[in-house]
Amino acid sequence: MSGPNVTPVPINGVFRSSDAAGMQAGNNFSQVNSFRISAVIDRLSLHLSGSYVDDKFEFSNLCLSLSRGIDYAIVNGEVPVRVTDLPPLLKQLCLRKKDSYLAASVVVLMISVKNACETGWFAEADSKELMGLAAELLGSDCGFNVGLRCSDSVISTIMSRFYPRIKMHHMLAYREVKPGYDAYLIDFLIGKDMKFPNERTINVFVVQTDNIETSSCLITPPNVNFFVNGVGVEKRTNTFLDPGPQIPTAVTQFLRYGSNVLQAIGEFNGNYIIVVGVMTAASNPGSNCLKEYELSAPAFVDSDSEIIEGPSRVSINCPISFKRIKTPVKGHLCKHFQCFDYDNYVDINSRRPSWRCPHCNQSVCFTDIRVDQKIVFILKEVDTSASEIIVSSDGSWTAVSKTDESIRDPENKILDKGDDGKQQPMMDLT
Repeated sequence: MSGPNVTPVPINGVFRSSDAAGMQAGNNFSQVNSFRISAVIDRLSLHLSGSYVDDKFEFSNLCLSLSRGIDYAIVNGEVPVRVTDLPPLLKQLCLRKKDSYLAASVVVLMISVKNACETGWFAEADSKELMGLAAELLGSDCGFNVGLRCSDSVISTIMSRFYPRIKMHHMLAYREVKPGYDAYLIDFLIGKDMKFPNERTINVFVVQTDNIETSSCLITPPNVNFFVNGVGVEKRTNTFLDPGPQIPTAVTQFLRYGSNVLQAIGEFNGNYIIVVGVMTAASNPGSNCLKEYELSAPAFVDSDSEIIEGPSRVSINCPISFKRIKTPVKGHLCKHFQCFDYDNYVDINSRRPSWRCPHCNQSVCFTDIRVDQKIVFILKEVDTSASEIIVSSDGSWTAVSKTDESIRDPENKILDKGDDGKQQPMMDLT
């Protein structure tokens, strides 16, 4: 038995009010939906009473039809006329949970029933019992968003470190996942009365919480498949998996008003959180918010450091774009003179959040970026024809133009001299 289709969430996030004809059509749909719920209740009662030949195919379809009817009523702020007939019927339905053919349909129905309980359809005693049955079917905490009240600090840290150009408005669903193989079902409700900002998207993102210091925590577990309303989430299934760190994946086009379901099935190789959230593009974080780079004392004695006695050749072109650096930055733990451009670095990591220094490859998340004021000063002083500078141990510097090779020979002599000051012969190391 089919009913009115559930309208997908508009992409622009603006729920338009209907005109008079639309309101009349909406009232007609509500009447049809109320009739549908009543008819399904009667038909299911016949199945459960044994006075009707048991047809599992029809029974399954009736459960799904009742689920759609409940969703439609919740989304439109309605309560069915026969709402008091639902609790005893639903309690009997849950007895069929062990039937492998009917189990999936009963689970879908109980997701809708859970939302009806949370909306206040039933008496307190009935609501408590139905919620318990739903928890038993769906898992003790599955879909109940227990983590929403304890995850704010973790999510805030993740967003500030790796997604500076994305703003999380609120979470629709949240789930903590433990290592091992399992199948998780996370349900969430989208109602017409929800206030969404313009230009928003609803996104899924997955974070491994064992170590959130580096962008490796943004890598999707390789043996897990993610689905939203039965559709594979882009780049998060075995069919097409992105093996690197990922930005939140937009799933708005797969959602509808009413109950929605996110599934995560497979082997988790650590502790994870799975989030469905409403997000918008954040204002571009300016470089004026950056802290200044300070060289720590241990860097002078590190044998791997480039900051040693003697001159160092430094490019004033960004290693990302190969164009002149505008705002010279590096990681707060970087020990080299070489900088990269702030805007280029944030741009490239906003598309693919690897957050690694393009010079030394160590982790540099957004909150680790520092501006090098010494290079800022040099960039203001150096001529536009220069492509490199040579920085001496005493802090002095010399510009090297693209066509000026006169500096290269002295520098090579300095770097190739031995302890006695004489030029050392070249050695064949092959």
